[in-house]
Parts: sequence; C-alpha cells; structure tokens
Amino acid sequence: MVEFVDVKGLRIGYETFGDDQDEAMVLLSGLGGEMRDWSDEAVSQLVGAGFYVVRVDHRDSGVSSTVEVPVDIISAFLGNKAAAPYTLMDMAADVKAVIEHLEIVEVHMVGASMGAMVAQQFCISYPDSALSLASIMSTTGSKSVGQPSKEVVEALLNGIAPEMVKGKASKNEASSLTPYVLGVEADIEDVRDHLKEATAIVPSMDRILRQLAAIFVSGDRTQELKRLAIPTVVIHGDSDPVVDVSGGVATHEAVRGSKLFIIPGMGHEVNADNWPLIRDEIIKNAKTKR
Repeated sequence: MVEFVDVKGLRIGYETFGDDQDEAMVLLSGLGGEMRDWSDEAVSQLVGAGFYVVRVDHRDSGVSSTVEVPVDIISAFLGNKAAAPYTLMDMAADVKAVIEHLEIVEVHMVGASMGAMVAQQFCISYPDSALSLASIMSTTGSKSVGQPSKEVVEALLNGIAPEMVKGKASKNEASSLTPYVLGVEADIEDVRDHLKEATAIVPSMDRILRQLAAIFVSGDRTQELKRLAIPTVVIHGDSDPVVDVSGGVATHEAVRGSKLFIIPGMGHEVNADNWPLIRDEIIKNAKTKR
C-alpha cells in the first residue's frame, strides 16, 4: 500500500514490505522512473533474503509531488545551481525523511541510475544511517566519465524516451529506441510486459528535466565517495549506452574497498536475465560483515 510523508510541502510516496524488525533496505529508481520499476517479484525476493524493503518515489516521480517550478536546463548543465529547483542532496533528504518517519535508524541503500546517485548522496550526507551501498549502472557526477551515447542524447532531446519508458510510444518508436537504452536487441513485447507492472504514470518531460537539472548542478561526488567506509558494490553493464561503464569504474575506484561487478552484454536496464546476478550481489554486499 502506498503511503506518504510530507517533506517541506511535498508529498513523498513510499511502500514497505516484510518484517520491520529486519534490517531495512531502500530501493531507488532512475530518471523519470518510479518505485514500482522495482517489481513486486524483486521486492519479494529481497524480503525473502531477510530485509525490510522500502521503495520510494523521488520528487517529480510516480505518485510523489510534482515540483511546479521552471528549470533552465542549459544553465543547469553549465553548473548554475540557481537554475535547478532542487539537487540530489534534497532528494537524499526526502529519503531520510521517509526512514525517519518509519523510525528506521540504519538502511542498506540500493539505487539504479539516478537512484544510485541519490543513494550515493544519502550515504555521503548521512553516514551514520547507511549500512551499505549498491550503486547500479550509475556514476560519480564527474563529467569525464559515465556519459551517454550520442543516440541516447538525441532520443531524450526528441522526447521519445519518456513516452517509450511507460509504453506509450508506438511499437516502431519503441523498437527504434530500445537498442539504445538497453544496449541489446530486446523483444519489445517483453519490454511492454514488464512495463505493465508499473503504475502507468507517464512522466512529463518537465519532471524529467527537473531531475536531470538536479543531477547537473549537484556536481562531482568523487572526493566525498572516497570517505565512505561501508560495504559497497558497484554493478554496471559493459554495453550501457545511457551511463557509460566508465562511470561505474570511477565509482568503484572512488569508494575504498568496494567491489566492481561488470555484467557482459547488459545495457541500461535491470531485467529478468540480469536481475538474479544483480540480486545476489546486492544481498551478498548487504550481508558483508562491517
């Protein structure tokens, strides 16, 4: 059941699963995504491994509040913090508010893509609340690594990506974009079957641009990541066209003692083929002795 916590005038949606006496694990989705991108089956498996799972919708995602503020995306790209209505630090604070509302002291942070950036920032901002970090298909914020391919940039600029992400594009449009997003030739019907699990809330381009601006203005986390002292696994696909694998490598190099797990052929998606590998690494990392 979806519940909400109020954070400075915004409603942040979340769901919980499992025994609240178990160690908590927070799941965060990527740009323009929603918490149910982490499927019920995936959540069930993590609960079965002994975790109290909390999945959260970022601001401007899913059922959480829309931030009705204009954004100057070009200025944000150039690093002007005034051009973005919020930052990754604000998004990490939203997650902190959720776990405080649930009276959770410490959590395992698991994020994919932008969600991993928020998870990284959470661990940086609230080190006493972070038990472990799983950073999946993401990057450090350095502009020298993790950059998307030309095709992905063009697709995003054309507004195709958000339509395809929620299954609203035509089959031809989805077919043309899928190889860029997934990094592999995927079966479109399989993609659509997966999308049916989501709440079918189509993210507007305005929402996506605000989240993208938050990424741009939040800068490079490399130096802060070097101070983390928690079990960390960095998971990435070697065929990721959205966040180049160099972003994962840089994250691994920044976090002392982290494990780097590169999946051959994986693009920018957690799917039925790669999920068992990702799941096992998440669980193994979270159960690492501290």
